[in-house]
Amino acid sequence: MKSCRLKEIEINESNPYSEDLLQRKLLGDKLLLLVDSFSNGFVMAINGKWGSGKTTFVKMWQQQMTNEGYETIYYNSWENDYISDPLIGIIAEFKKKTKTGGKDRIEKFTNIVRKVSFSMVPSLLALIVKHYTGLEVDDFDKVIKDGSKEAIDLLNKSVDHYIKQQESITEFKKALSEYVNDITPNKPLVFIIDELDRCKPDFAVKTLERIKHLFTVKNVVFVLAIDHEQLCHSVRGYYGSERIAADDYLRRFIDCQIELPGGNSDILLQVFERFNFSNTFLNENNEIDHRYDYFRQFVNLVFSIRKLSIRDLEKWMLHTRLVINHAELLKISPETIAFLVFLKIFDTEFFNHFIISEISDEAVLEYLAQNFSASFFDTGSYSANFTYTVFAELIRMGYWNNMEAFRQNVLKDTGDFQIKIPDIIDEKWLRDSFHSQKSISPLYKVVNYLNDININ
Repeated sequence: MKSCRLKEIEINESNPYSEDLLQRKLLGDKLLLLVDSFSNGFVMAINGKWGSGKTTFVKMWQQQMTNEGYETIYYNSWENDYISDPLIGIIAEFKKKTKTGGKDRIEKFTNIVRKVSFSMVPSLLALIVKHYTGLEVDDFDKVIKDGSKEAIDLLNKSVDHYIKQQESITEFKKALSEYVNDITPNKPLVFIIDELDRCKPDFAVKTLERIKHLFTVKNVVFVLAIDHEQLCHSVRGYYGSERIAADDYLRRFIDCQIELPGGNSDILLQVFERFNFSNTFLNENNEIDHRYDYFRQFVNLVFSIRKLSIRDLEKWMLHTRLVINHAELLKISPETIAFLVFLKIFDTEFFNHFIISEISDEAVLEYLAQNFSASFFDTGSYSANFTYTVFAELIRMGYWNNMEAFRQNVLKDTGDFQIKIPDIIDEKWLRDSFHSQKSISPLYKVVNYLNDININ
């Protein structure tokens, strides 16, 4: 069994965006303007769905900044969420930047942070007072007037401890600011935190709190590459309630959020070029056959309808390319091969039932009707020829060399269907697609090719 993974994009040091399929250099330039404009303790988020290319972009952007003289740190929080406190990992990344003669500086703010007790921040002070007295912090006068001596002592100790904490935090920030100024006196230091939304909820929330309370200092800009929706789930998970206003919570920690733009109209073409699809559609004159255009149109249709991410598209096309190469002698269309690979990756449960014939012909068509939009079935569109060919081939593969069974179960010679056709599927187009087919490979042979590729 062949196993394969998507190849990581290598960042070209001299031209960071040379492998950029999404033409995001313009975004990198705009973000640098923000970095320069808001360098006095600033937290920025770059929001994009999983698979939208956030990690690739921030690494390209990091190289761009390095080329332009910025000091940067890239920190994959997900790879480090086994650490007991995210503060350890963040300080360790700062220490890696230590230059000759700067060890005293790093030791200074590292030692100071040991004085800070994270069990006593303003919000927790309020909770402690309320827990022991039943009163809100705004009702301090009631605590003094009506509270017990124990409650007053607790309040006094809590306030004293809070003041010491604030003093320690101020001291820490001053030492950190001096340290950063030694490293990069003329430009902000940009600290990129990636994959925060994939971390355990407690680690993700603590990371945000540590940044807010300790690291908002001059000339340090934090950039969080996140899936905002997933990070909201982490916040709710941490507090154990779906009623938490997670959006409002995140606004306390993130000064501005930039949406990662989607792909442009050339993205499919560039992905096809990366996997050299055109070579699979060469005719006897060594020219690209018109079927290549059909194939691209079909892939574009599914890609758009199912709103796949760029990473999903690349994964789908990588494995489709391998199966098409491997299954060169199969007498089914490349669109059907692509669709079967799509099912194996993204609709695995349906695929597993389909390949062992545990699902009826009617159920196959019903699945199509329920899981794809009307544009998939539009007979007035350019894509109708090959989409209806796919529908027909999916059914026909189960009846290879047994046309009598096909006529009895699916389509009579008279053209009457033996199965119920969903309203959204055009019967005439489907009938014509069946009649246009000649020989076709059996389902078991196609499955053998598909199973020979281990999709990771």
